[in-house]
Amino acid sequence: MARVIAITVVASLLLCMDALAAAPARTTPIVVKVTGGGFSLADAAIGVVAGVAGVIAIAGFVALLRLRREANHSPKGDAP
Repeated sequence: MARVIAITVVASLLLCMDALAAAPARTTPIVVKVTGGGFSLADAAIGVVAGVAGVIAIAGFVALLRLRREANHSPKGDAP
């Protein structure tokens, strides 16, 4: 079993070395120019709404868990 793993690792390394050797080298850098404003209030508002919705969802989940736990552990009317 160890021999099969060793052969697989060596073969993988050899294939990776061949792929790296065949990769063309870049001589010119890639330059990306971005136009427009940086900060968008609309994007910020979407983020705030998503955050508030997440907090509300988590609070609702916690409230459901508490209600379920209280319902399971509440004393019955028959017990003294």
